[in-house]
Amino acid sequence: MLVSFHESYLLLVALCALFCVLTMFYSLYEHLTRGIRRKRQNRRVAVLKGLLADYAGSQGAKRERYGKKLSHILKKPNGVLALTTALNEIGWEDSAGMDPATRRILCELLTEKYIHVYRKEDEAVQGMLISLLTRCDASSSRLKKSLLQNLEAKNLLVRIETMRYISVQRNRKLMLQVLESINRQPQYFSNKLLTDTLLEFRGNREALLEELWENLASYSRNIQIAVIEMLTVLREEMFAERICAVAKDQDKDKEIRIAALKYFQTVRRPEYMKTFVQYLMDPVWEYGAVVANVLRSYDCTGFFEQLLKGCASRNWYVRNNCARTIVACCSQEQIERAVCVEDRYSKDSIQYVWETMGREEGWHNA
Repeated sequence: MLVSFHESYLLLVALCALFCVLTMFYSLYEHLTRGIRRKRQNRRVAVLKGLLADYAGSQGAKRERYGKKLSHILKKPNGVLALTTALNEIGWEDSAGMDPATRRILCELLTEKYIHVYRKEDEAVQGMLISLLTRCDASSSRLKKSLLQNLEAKNLLVRIETMRYISVQRNRKLMLQVLESINRQPQYFSNKLLTDTLLEFRGNREALLEELWENLASYSRNIQIAVIEMLTVLREEMFAERICAVAKDQDKDKEIRIAALKYFQTVRRPEYMKTFVQYLMDPVWEYGAVVANVLRSYDCTGFFEQLLKGCASRNWYVRNNCARTIVACCSQEQIERAVCVEDRYSKDSIQYVWETMGREEGWHNA
């Protein structure tokens, strides 16, 4: 039997109304139970604070009994969240706010629980517990082995928290082992995660950089890019000559060479620009686009002709970046000359950038 349009319309309205009513009841339920959940969590935090104090102050069978109670509470993510709050309230984040002996005992507890129990539990629990372990020293060989195995985990949270934990350690050997492990296994680690991990390293950074550079060719593309980006952020000038060699090496991967070129936007080396300016007309357009941006950090008056040729490139990014560099750092006379060129590509790109940057400056001044 066919359903009329009017009946279909009423049915749709009824379904929408039912959805709105159910959403309203769910919101009301969440509002009424939020306070109950908060009180329950606060009670859990208070219990954990007492258990942590009792555990740290006891020995033998008593400590073992308190450890079992802690294990029961920490089986779910809410328990680990409560543990995080309890530890923070007793000074876990502040190294001077907790007695060193108490911190050592609690670190041993967390390390033991993680190795024997929680490494097999819910991945969210694993990630949160690893986050707590960042305040502990990775002196346990079994913990180091577990952490290296975590780099193969499918769960991104576990991998990220593991990298964060390793980065705050002062163990250069462990950091190199981590990079070697990442180099061998298929799990993806973004350049940003690798760079952040290297930047947060708290040990002898100069020695780490030298060892990283010595082994650079043996690492994957992502690790090589992360090392160069780390040097860029830190403005490490002592590596300028070596990074210049990487940028000029045509056998290197394109993304690695681009990272090396970007280094000179932060660490200024005018003597290398005469070589890099040739890339403005390179068949690989990415080199030209990056070099045009890099030149904006230098005195560009001596590279005006090359930049003007770049404005005639058939690639929009190269044209646009060359035009922006001319308008931003060339002399007024050179800019006026660029506006009056006969080449249509060059003229259009210069005028477009001139008008765009003029509007941006006007908005900024306004």
